[in-house]
Order: sequence, then structure tokens, then C-alpha cells
Amino acid sequence: MINPTGIRILNRVNERSLESGIDTYDTCFDKTWFSRYRHKITYEFNSRGFRDTEWPEDLDNVIWCIGDSFTSGVGVPYKHTWPQILERKLGRQCINVSLDGASNNWIARQAQTLINEIAPKALIIQWSFAQRREQEVDGILDQAWQKYYQEIRGPRWPNCPYHKEFNTLPEHIQQEIKQDPKFSSWHEDVDLDSERRLHYIKSTPAEDLKNTQACIDSISYQTTTKIIHSFIPDWSKSWHKLKFHDASVIKPIKQIDVARDGFHYDIKTATAFVQELLPILGNMGLTCQL
Repeated sequence: MINPTGIRILNRVNERSLESGIDTYDTCFDKTWFSRYRHKITYEFNSRGFRDTEWPEDLDNVIWCIGDSFTSGVGVPYKHTWPQILERKLGRQCINVSLDGASNNWIARQAQTLINEIAPKALIIQWSFAQRREQEVDGILDQAWQKYYQEIRGPRWPNCPYHKEFNTLPEHIQQEIKQDPKFSSWHEDVDLDSERRLHYIKSTPAEDLKNTQACIDSISYQTTTKIIHSFIPDWSKSWHKLKFHDASVIKPIKQIDVARDGFHYDIKTATAFVQELLPILGNMGLTCQL
């Protein structure tokens, strides 16, 4: 089976570090707890930029796990993450597709890519904060375009601040730009997912819930993939208003321990979450060989 081509985090490919995100002494929530944390933590990202082992060539017998920093395991050892705990319980690889600070829009896009490209048998989603939204892509691309355009701009060329205005430039300028070797790749080094994540739009709880519903709707129709929806701790109390289109649902989990950073959960909460997953997977016939 072909590996999904569109899933990767460019700025984390093969990265190695001892700290990540808010899991540093300077940015953690509790410096005393951080100093006393007894487990060794390393962050190792694969060739796709995820905190996971390399993906196998044969993807028929894997379970896909998608989420934000709670899923990637900020503040905990890799073996404490819920996908790793689930993998040990099931005896089959559970692939971790997660991004620190991911919006629900990002999570939905990864799910859409998986469904469209490989139609996996099982997909477990742990939705992020409802208010975590994204800015529009055009604004980010415009910044990259302005940088590129200023580098090649001729002395008599008109101003062109927006990438969509390229076609309004005089024809001879368009042709000259198209001959530049970098023209076709001026935006390729822009990691759009990372650039627009963690952008909190001034919106109401009702609008946030509507956005999350749209994310759920985008992956719940016309698919043979068995989907389990779940939520990070302290998710909106309005979660029960969402419609899941007959997919399995686990209500927002209760946090019973704390990671090194003083915010994320650790192995006890992750294990409790996995215990809720197992009977659902069993009813789906997914606790035996897929």
C-alpha cells in the first residue's frame, strides 16, 4: 500500500532534542515538578517529522492515531504516549500523526488525507481545544511572495504585494519572472501547517463548536474507515452537542496525572484512555489481527 504523500511536518524532519514546546525549564508550568520528574525524555522525530518510528511499507495492519501535543506526548517519554501504550496492548503498530498546538482543522486535514489516499481500517482522533483555530493560508503565502518578489524585482517593476496579483503584472515582467529558476518553488519551503497553527481567532464558543462540527463532518461521510472520536481533557462542555454520524465516541477524558511540563497528562491518564479504547476496538473486531 502506498504511504500517504501529503502528511509531514517539514520543520521537524529527523529532529532530535531533549526538550520540546513548553517542556523546558523556562516555559514549564511548575519548575519544581520539572526538576523532580524522574523519567528521561528525548524527542525523536521520524523522516516525516512526527514523534514516531518510521512508518512501514505495508500499512494494512496499522491503527492511525491523530491529535495534538497530548497525542505526541509533550512532557513525557515516548513510551508513555497513548499510541505507544495502545500498540503494546494490541501487539500491532499504532502510527502517531500529531502536532504540538494542532488545530482541529489540521487534525481533520490529516484524517482526510489518510482516508483519501489509503482508506485505513481504523482511525482514532483525539480532538484539540475547540477555540484553537487557524489563520488563512493566503496571508502566509503573501509574506513568502513579498520576500521572493523583492529579491528579483527590477527597478521599474510595479509593486505586487499579493501572490494572487501575479497575473496583473505586465506580460513582459511575468515572462521574465517565469524564467527565474526559483519561480516554481518560491513557496515550497513554507510549512503552512506550522505557520498557521496556534492562531486563536476572536470567536464565540458557538462559532468554535461550529468549526469543530465542520471538521467532524469533513471526515465522517462516505468512508469505510472505522473512526473513534475522543477529546483532550477540559474540552468544551458542549461536546455532547456535536454529531458524529454513527462513529464511536469517547467523552472528554479526565486528567489524573501530570507530565514534566506541568500541563499535559502522563502515563496514568494515557493508560486510562487506552482502557476506554480497547472495548470499542474489540466491538469493531480490531483487537485481533486486522
